[in-house]
Amino acid sequence: MAKRITKKAITKKQQEELNIQIPLYKYAKLTVETVDPDKFSEFSNAAIKKRIAKVIAAEAPISKSLLQRRVVQSYGIARSGVRVQAKMDSIFAKLTFKETEQNEGTFIWTEDQDPETYPLCRASGEKPNTRRDSQDVPVQEAVNALKLIQEVKPEYGKDQLIKEAATLMGYTRQGSNVSALFEQAYEKLVK
Repeated sequence: MAKRITKKAITKKQQEELNIQIPLYKYAKLTVETVDPDKFSEFSNAAIKKRIAKVIAAEAPISKSLLQRRVVQSYGIARSGVRVQAKMDSIFAKLTFKETEQNEGTFIWTEDQDPETYPLCRASGEKPNTRRDSQDVPVQEAVNALKLIQEVKPEYGKDQLIKEAATLMGYTRQGSNVSALFEQAYEKLVK
């Protein structure tokens, strides 16, 4: 009878021993200023642009939807209604960013970040502002997480590699969105 070989997951202790700790996702700390959503369209474009710039500087690469959510929530507005969305769209239309498209979303990068050579991956934390939905993670970060795991566990097959990379980035449950992100990343990795 053949002996079954199991591939065990990388534990937190092994991550520390292998020195593959990754930084936590850091969010921009914006002052919350409560604004009536109906009056948001009258609010200063310059003030909103400053907040956009602050979020990009702290969190890029960042999905455009998360960027907008951070800025709008800093004005005490939980959701973007039609007027809020129109105001943000008009501001975004006047700004130029380094952008990449991923699935149905746009990612914003700082001028000094190169999406082709971006070396980092950032883990989601426990606090709400440090958690990112998988749709808000650029595929480049997922590719980098896969590379880190592959370097220390070259014997891992695709499924185990994806599972460990997702776990490394803070996704302990791998639903369809997380799986889709890491599947896409794996395809980029093996090209």
